[in-house]
Amino acid sequence: MIGLNEVVYHVSNNGKKTATVEFEHRYDSSEKKDRWVKRQGIKAGETVTVKHHYAIYRHRGETVTFSVHPVGGKTGALFNSTYAVEALRPLERFTTVKDGLFEEVLDRSQEANPEKVGAVTWYHHSRYAAYLQAIEGGHVHDYEKIRQRVSDVGFHELAHENFAEVYGKLPSLVKKQRGAHGEQRMGEVVKEHNTKGWSTPSLYAYYHVVGKDAQGNKGVSKNRTSGGFLPDPINTQAFVDIVMASLDHYKGKVNTVMLGNEQVQIQKHTGEDLFKTHYKPGEGFLHKAHKEMKQKYGFGKYALPSKYKRGSIEARLEARAFNMWLIEKLANANRKVYKAVKTKYPHVRLISDTSSARDADNGIEFWSEYSSVSP
Repeated sequence: MIGLNEVVYHVSNNGKKTATVEFEHRYDSSEKKDRWVKRQGIKAGETVTVKHHYAIYRHRGETVTFSVHPVGGKTGALFNSTYAVEALRPLERFTTVKDGLFEEVLDRSQEANPEKVGAVTWYHHSRYAAYLQAIEGGHVHDYEKIRQRVSDVGFHELAHENFAEVYGKLPSLVKKQRGAHGEQRMGEVVKEHNTKGWSTPSLYAYYHVVGKDAQGNKGVSKNRTSGGFLPDPINTQAFVDIVMASLDHYKGKVNTVMLGNEQVQIQKHTGEDLFKTHYKPGEGFLHKAHKEMKQKYGFGKYALPSKYKRGSIEARLEARAFNMWLIEKLANANRKVYKAVKTKYPHVRLISDTSSARDADNGIEFWSEYSSVSP
């Protein structure tokens, strides 16, 4: 038995009579089959909870099925779901390809070896959720060994900063920002470096930041303390300040600064929402942005907020004007971060914002201007 797992059912009877339901669990694989069944009466208006422990054996082609059926009625299954658990097996699905089509573009030089020059990895291997998943799947999860191995091969964990601890007193920041929703591990990873010699972290630059200027004016944002629109100069300055605050706080023990995941795509959605909900003619940053994108990229006519029918040529020209304006502003913000970092910490590398493949216009042509390497 590889792992002991638990499924919990909650079933309510909203009818007027006692009903009987059947709980069933099935395990099927090329080597073993298991079946567990339990019948339970539920009085009218009551809810019952049924728990069942089941095993996973890591056999080839294994599936687990959970179902709940009423007994003696005409109603179909209340719940029925089958899961393939092939992914719980060790990673053995490697294929060696002779004369690979892309052999010529692979860099096999020593300079490409992460043990020599380093590389950046997301934090999923070490996060708390990975431990819970290991328990559910019957894996061994040894945090110390994982972190040691990741460090040995030259990987630098990409970490979120603790806003309250490091940025709490920055004058250019709106107070009480929570920052990233993920685990804020920067301080922890630096501490591990100091005490265990593990690799230094890579900083995830939080570009949703909401700033304020010397006069107390707040940068444009979807909410009071989150969802900042980076093109606003107030938020741009806050973006630069939080990156530098982290580097200063850890006294240079940061390997890399990453300028954000899907920065263009997410800021695009933020901007579109803001122009729908926060735009006021003649007032504030969004009004200035509207005029600028119209004159510079909209042929003097097209800009957000949209006033044309969705899908029309005019609406597409509005979107084009906004997208080109946005990319220009984001590139400018990233250039400012690059300049500030390289001026004070020339050894720190910067990785461009990553981009999903969904949008053709994502500013890739500017990456070389503000990053040491692009993903």
